Amino acid sequence: MKKTMILVLVSLFFLTSCFLFKEEVKKEISFENKTFDNRLDKDGPLTEGCFPSIGSPKLLVIPVNLEPKEATEENLLDIKIAFSGTEEETGFESVRTYYQKSSYGKLNIEPVVIEEWFTPAHSAKYYENYSSNSGDGSTLILREALEYYDSSIDYAEFDYNNDDYIDGVWLIYNCPVNYFNDSLYWAFVYWDYSNNTYDGKTAYYYGFAGIDFIHPTIEEAASYDPTDIKVDAHTFIHETGHLLGLDDYYDYDDTKGPSGGLYGADMMDANIGDHLPISKLLLGWVSPTIVSGFGEIELSLKPFSTSGEFLIISTHDLDSIYDSYYIVDYYTNDGLNTHDKPFSNNSIGGIRVTEIHAEKNLYFGMVRLNSGDYQTGFKYDNSDEDKLFVNLIYDSKISYIDYYSLDIDTLFQVGEELKSKNIAFSLEVMSMEADVTSVVINI
Repeated sequence: MKKTMILVLVSLFFLTSCFLFKEEVKKEISFENKTFDNRLDKDGPLTEGCFPSIGSPKLLVIPVNLEPKEATEENLLDIKIAFSGTEEETGFESVRTYYQKSSYGKLNIEPVVIEEWFTPAHSAKYYENYSSNSGDGSTLILREALEYYDSSIDYAEFDYNNDDYIDGVWLIYNCPVNYFNDSLYWAFVYWDYSNNTYDGKTAYYYGFAGIDFIHPTIEEAASYDPTDIKVDAHTFIHETGHLLGLDDYYDYDDTKGPSGGLYGADMMDANIGDHLPISKLLLGWVSPTIVSGFGEIELSLKPFSTSGEFLIISTHDLDSIYDSYYIVDYYTNDGLNTHDKPFSNNSIGGIRVTEIHAEKNLYFGMVRLNSGDYQTGFKYDNSDEDKLFVNLIYDSKISYIDYYSLDIDTLFQVGEELKSKNIAFSLEVMSMEADVTSVVINI
C-alpha cells in the first residue's frame, strides 16, 4: 500500500512537472525594448578607472618631444586636429567627432591638447631600453609629464565621474614609429600602477602613440585607404576605445583558440568603420530590442550605424549585458562606415548576425584575468580562449572569407536564411531598402 502510494505521488509529480514545463516552452514569442543597468565604466570586468563613456569628460593630450627636429608647430596643429578637428579638417573624423557620432551624442569628449612640446628627461633610446629591461618606458614619460604640468594643470578637471582617477591621458610622441618590430614606439593603451597623485587624483589609463600614425602610407594603414585623409585619427580612435574599456577583437595568435571573429570589419579589429552593437551596448550608448519566447515573428530594423537599432536573441532571460546571446543588426555602408567600408560593395547593406560570449571571468564571485595570453576580465576573447568573445555568423553558402576582404554579400540578403542545427533560431530576410529592412525570426 505504501509502495503504491509513493508511485502514485511520483506519477502525479512527473505529470505536473511536464505540464508546467510544456506551459513554459509554449511561451509565445515576443519582443521588448530594454535598457540595461550595466556599463564598462560602471561595473565592467577589470575596467575600474577607464574613461567615462557618457557625458562630456575632458581628455588630456600631451605632445612628447623625443625627436627635436619633429617638434614643430605644424605637428602640434596636426595633433590638435586629430583629436578635436572637424570632418572637413581631417578628411575623415577626429577622436571627438567620431565618438560624438558613434555614441549618438551620448559621449562628447573634450580633448585638451597641451600647446607645447613636453621634453622628457632622457632620450628615446633610453625609454626603449628601459622597456626591454625594467618595465615600461611610456609609464616613466607619463609620470614625468604629469609632474611637470602639476603646477599649471588642475587635474581635478580631468576626473569627470569623481572616481579619483584622471579619466584618461594621451602621450603623442614625435620619434619614428616602429611598424615592423616589437618596440615601445608603437600604439597602445596601458596602465600606471603607481600610487602617485596629482591634485589628489591618480593616473591610470593612458594612451601612447606616434605622430607617424597621422600620415600613414597605404601599406602602414593596411586596412583602409588613407590617401584622401588630411589628418588621420584612425589609430587614436581605436586606442581610445581601449581607454573606454573595450578589448581588441582581432586574433593575437591564430595558432590558438577557434577560428572566426570579425575578419577585420570593426574599429576594435582592423581600426575601420563604426563600433559594433556589442561595443556600443557595453558603453551604454544603445538599448536593444530583446526577442524571447518560442515561435515566429517579423520585425523591421533601421540601419544600425545611424539609428542604433538592433535585436538581441536569447533562449534565456537576460538580466545583464555580461552574458551569451546573439545580436542582429542592419549593417549599411553609411554613417561612420562611409569612408572605410568594412564590408565592401555598393549594395545597400545586409543583415549582420554576431554571436556574443560576454560573461565576466569570475572566480569565487570575483573578477580576474582570464587564462589566455590576451589579458581581459571577460571569460572569453577573440585570440586564444575556447570560445570567441564576438563572432560573425555569415551565410553558409560562403565557404571561406579572407581577413580585410569582407563583401556585403557575406551578410544576409533578401531571400537568404540563417538556419543551423547549432543555433537555436532561424532568420530570413524578407525585404531591404536603404532606410529599413524586414526579417522573420523563428525560435
